Amino acid sequence: MQLIEPDRLAEPEIAEFLWRHSLGVTGNFKRLPHWGQKVARRHGRECVEFADIREAAGLLPGHPAR
Repeated sequence: MQLIEPDRLAEPEIAEFLWRHSLGVTGNFKRLPHWGQKVARRHGRECVEFADIREAAGLLPGHPAR
């Protein structure tokens, strides 16, 4: 997977977002960046941006609408 800025995953804002939206499930934590890649490709891009990961969070089963 190609992230625009891979080091950003370690930033508190993004790490907290991934943890909160994965609902504490390890599999979901891994799915978010992977599904973010699918969202990016759907928009005609190869590199994943944080906006793609946000959009992917809404695709998780049982994800609360926020």
